[in-house]
Amino acid sequence: MDVNDGTRRGESVRGAGRGKAAATYADGHLYARWADGTLGLLATKTPEYVEKSRFTLPEPRNSSGVTLPVVAGRHLYVRDNDRLYCFDVRQHPPATSLPKPSLVELKPPSEAFTKPLPPGERVANAIFVPTPQDVVEKMLAAAKVGKEDVVYDLGSGDGRIVIEAAKISQCRAVGLELDPDLVALSRQRVEEAKLERSVTIKETDLFAADFSEATVVTVYLFPGLLKRLMPQFEKLKPGTRIVSHQFEIPDFPAETKLTVESQETGAKHNIYLWTTPLKK
Repeated sequence: MDVNDGTRRGESVRGAGRGKAAATYADGHLYARWADGTLGLLATKTPEYVEKSRFTLPEPRNSSGVTLPVVAGRHLYVRDNDRLYCFDVRQHPPATSLPKPSLVELKPPSEAFTKPLPPGERVANAIFVPTPQDVVEKMLAAAKVGKEDVVYDLGSGDGRIVIEAAKISQCRAVGLELDPDLVALSRQRVEEAKLERSVTIKETDLFAADFSEATVVTVYLFPGLLKRLMPQFEKLKPGTRIVSHQFEIPDFPAETKLTVESQETGAKHNIYLWTTPLKK
């Protein structure tokens, strides 16, 4: 069953939350978490779409991706960006007095990203979370990508940004990706789109790569990783546009900030734009 759009007697039924959902099976139920922070308990032994209960995370944050909920030891664990929630999902007698929830925020280690990694060593934080397609379109529009541009996507994942750039603007585009499985997938997508002449996917460590020929650079990386890219950003030609999904370059305020609500995720996404040379 699709937790985003169940069916009841042939009719469409929307789920509890908005956007895509991640679900975990446990105790004969589906524990579903939607992009807007809504969680629902769904029955699995009925032919109809049945929500047995639902609730919303306290102060849910805009998510760049949805992590699967985890059920272990009769507790439900839910991550919301830098917050981790633990809910007691055991059955209790009606008169039981339950403890009030407490919030613990985990801070990044002080030594994070201070030591350079050897070339080719994958950064643990650089996980692949795809940018929604409608956000991709807004990013390329914000950078005003044209036919004469050379677009580089840093950490190109499945290749969707470079493929879209070549499709809509007939420009040349290059994706830099370290994961060999994602490289193979994106090259297959490029071939299926018949864009081999205009799109190139390189299997490389983006922190050691030379992308100084770019006139547009797209990124979806955490601030610490963006900071590590400053030596390469400083080599870009004046007038090169850098457009980032969700995160700002530390110490360099963006010239333009757009907030768009994705129809794909149901969540709001930030788009930041700079023009080189970067100014503090």
